[in-house]
Amino acid sequence: MSEKDRFDASAWKSIAEAPLSAGMAVFSVSHPGPIGIIKELRAANRAMKHPGDRGPANQLIAEIQDAAASQAVQDDMQKQVKSLSKDKMRRTAIGDLQAASRAIAGLPEDEKNALIDWVVDVGRATAEAASDRGESAKISDTEAEMLRTIEDTLRSG
Repeated sequence: MSEKDRFDASAWKSIAEAPLSAGMAVFSVSHPGPIGIIKELRAANRAMKHPGDRGPANQLIAEIQDAAASQAVQDDMQKQVKSLSKDKMRRTAIGDLQAASRAIAGLPEDEKNALIDWVVDVGRATAEAASDRGESAKISDTEAEMLRTIEDTLRSG
C-alpha cells in the first residue's frame, strides 16, 4: 500500500505541497534581491530532496518528494510565485499549510512530528540561503517569525 492511499485526493494534495508552501511562506516575507531569490529557491529544493533520516516518516516523505517534484505541482507553485503579491502569497501559503495540518492530524505522533520537522526545515533552508538586504543575521526577524508560524500552523491540526 502506498502512503498516498492513506489520504483522500484533497488531503494528499495539501500534504504534497506543504514543503513548497513552507518555502513560499518564507519567501513571502524575505527581501533578498534577485540573486538571493535564486539562492532561496535552490536551497528549498535541496532541503526537499535531502530530508535526512526522518525515521517513521521516511516512506511518506519519499512519496511527498515524488509528488512535489511533479511538473503540475512545480508549475502551480511557479505560477503563484510569479503572479501573487507577497502578501497574497503569504496568505495562500499559510492557508495551504492549514489544510496540510488537518490532513496530517490523524498520523501517529512520531510520524507527524518527523514530517512537520522536515517541512519546517525546508522553510529554514529557504530563510538561511540569503540574507535580506540590510540585515546582518542569516535569518531575519520576519523570517524567524514566519518559521514559528509555519510550525505552529502545522502543529495546530
